[in-house]
This record gives sequence, structure tokens and C-alpha cells, in this order.
Amino acid sequence: MVMNSKLVRNILIVVVVIILCIPIISDMISNSTIKTIEYADFDTTVQNTSSYNFALVYVAPSSDENTKTIKGDIREYIDEFANSDSSTGRSLEAYYIDYDELSSDEVIELFNGVDSDTAYYFISNGSVVKTITDELKSSTIKDYISEYSANGIAEDLVYYKVAEDAKTYEKLVDSKKIVTMAVFGRSNCFYCNQYQPVYNTVAEEENIDIYYFDSTTYDSEEYDKIMDLDLKIPASCTGTDEDANLADGFDTPLTLFTKNGKVIDCISGYVNKDTLLTKLETVGMIEFED
Repeated sequence: MVMNSKLVRNILIVVVVIILCIPIISDMISNSTIKTIEYADFDTTVQNTSSYNFALVYVAPSSDENTKTIKGDIREYIDEFANSDSSTGRSLEAYYIDYDELSSDEVIELFNGVDSDTAYYFISNGSVVKTITDELKSSTIKDYISEYSANGIAEDLVYYKVAEDAKTYEKLVDSKKIVTMAVFGRSNCFYCNQYQPVYNTVAEEENIDIYYFDSTTYDSEEYDKIMDLDLKIPASCTGTDEDANLADGFDTPLTLFTKNGKVIDCISGYVNKDTLLTKLETVGMIEFED
């Protein structure tokens, strides 16, 4: 009888310990992967990724043995960039949608007719900046997360251009046939770093030349020559009712569109991908879609 009482007590202790450990174990498991959401949550997830934050939505079949590994890798990269010395202080999140649970209509909506069962949606400031409907190597996923969370763009993923010197840029400005887009920023500017992945992606997807000038890294003498090109910043981008000289200073990032030696339009500060595409259509750098 005494033995039975001790046995019962020991069993109760073990049960209590197990119950107490369940939340800890559950938390460890959830933190080793990424949160699963339904297709119905996709639009809300995009909209909620606001205030210059970042999210990645990964779509793949749970029946694929590689999916679990990729989910773990994504979790690791998200945590790494969120806690790195170069962290921008943004909220970085990752989500998973099980392809096997999607209806045929949902597949069409998510993949836009592309024959694939895997997709990566890179989201920033309430919009999808980049969609990749293909398998990616783990190292490539890491590079993309770094780019779109604004921790830095890998060299082989840079599509914007840097003018060799002031004379090169002046020739672009003086073109009578081509509109040139140039972004002026600095590496220690928060909004410049958020904007860079946007125009870098547009340069890639639209196959257009977009130039970037970083005042902290560009040759100082050549940069001063660019500032002295007598380019006028339109009043819409000066915060006043008057145009201003480029050499007089400006808030960053500043985007100028030039043609035939003059500034024909501008953007002050950060804009999302859709807004930038609309502006590019307006100035004639890309064609309007039907």
C-alpha cells in the first residue's frame, strides 16, 4: 500500500512536470519554424506589414520533404537579421501557407497562372515588393531577406547603376530622347535604405536604368560637381512653394527625373513600388499597361 502511494505520487509529479513543460516545448517548436497562415489571411498580412516593416510569405507543399528545412532556414535568417548589428530596427516576420491546402482558385490567385507549387512574397510597407515563383537555394533566400529587410543588397542582386563620374551623369541629364531617373541618398539615412530595394527591384523587373548617388561613399569632388549642374528641384519636392537649386541642399532620399538638361519631375522621400511604377509611367520611362 505504501509502495502504491509512492508510485501514485511519483506519477503525479511526472504528469505535473510534463504539463508544465508543454508550453516551453511548444514555444521552442514554434520558434524554430515560421507561423502558418491560411490563404484568407494573405491580404491582411500584406496590409498589416506597414510602417516600413518587412514580412516574407513562403508558399510550398507540406508534402515536400524540403519544405520543413526551408521553413527552418527562413526562421534562422529572420532572427539573424533582426538581431544583427546592422539591424534597421524594423519588425521582421515570416509566414507559411501550405500549398497542399489551397483550392484551385486560390492557386490561380496566388501564382497568377504560373505553373509552380512554390512561391516567396517579399513584403514591405503594406505592399508586395518582390514575388518569386520558383525554388530558391537557402543562400539565395538569405540574400533576398537581407535586401528586402534593408540590411543590405548582395552584390549579385544589385540592378541599379552608379554613374562613373559627374560628366557621365551630365550626359544622361542632357539626353533629348531618354528620361533619366537618379536617386540621391546616403547610407546612414533610414528611409534611403528602405527605398533602395524598391527601385532596385523595379530596375530589374522593368529592365530600365536607375542611378543612385550615395553622398557618403561617392567621390566627394565628383559629387560636388553633380550638385553644381544647375538642376532645379521642383517646388513639389522642396517643402516650399518655390523651386530650389540642387546645390542648396535637400532631404534624402530625393529622386529626380531629367530630360534635355532639365528636371521634369521628382519624388521626395520613400515611396512604395506601385507609386514608383506610376511615376515612371507618367514620365515615360515605362509604358502604361492596358
